[in-house]
Amino acid sequence: MGNSQSQKAGEGALQIQAQGNVTIAYGVSYAELDMKIAEARREEVLSKAQEMLKGVEPEPVPLKSLVRLLQYASLEDDAFLQERWAALLANASNPTQDQSKRTIHISLLKELSAAEVRFLDAAYAYVVERISRDVRPGAADGLGWEVDMQFILNQSVDEGYFNMSYIDNLERLNLLRRSTTHEMNLSSEPVRVPGRIEQTSFYLTELAFFLVEACHPPQAEDAE
Repeated sequence: MGNSQSQKAGEGALQIQAQGNVTIAYGVSYAELDMKIAEARREEVLSKAQEMLKGVEPEPVPLKSLVRLLQYASLEDDAFLQERWAALLANASNPTQDQSKRTIHISLLKELSAAEVRFLDAAYAYVVERISRDVRPGAADGLGWEVDMQFILNQSVDEGYFNMSYIDNLERLNLLRRSTTHEMNLSSEPVRVPGRIEQTSFYLTELAFFLVEACHPPQAEDAE
């Protein structure tokens, strides 16, 4: 399609390179289209948050937090993460919830991929289940309980979807910590040769627990 046709379409067209220039007319400028998409996503998040708050008398969310939350939510095209933004908004409006970490929750969620959030969900569930069975009780320096990383990885995402390199991002955001210890090891060979093996344990931080809870819909008892 020639340049004259593209110019005739003006702002109401989008050029796509596919075996030559193809012009798709959509009647509005790209900026207007982008704004309409963002507005639709914001409305979707608001609607989901309202649904989650049924039975709750919501309290006003500070404008500073509300604007940032809806801004980031409007940029998200992943349905799973849109649900998390909606839950974050619902909890930010819920008077029964602790709002002291509301701002940091917004900052953290915008830094996470869907795979990382799914991992945190699975790790949280794994730790809570171990607590309910009273397995390895206790934590050090405010950290969560020790988690079996490979088990969590297998439970949280499809094979090949979660990359262990994502652990670096979770550590950077202070959502996960690792503790490395060195232990003596005796070889099973006829001649026992002392050695040292490195053991690395991963822990969810307290902040991770708060974030996971803030990104899930209010519990039923909170909505009564």
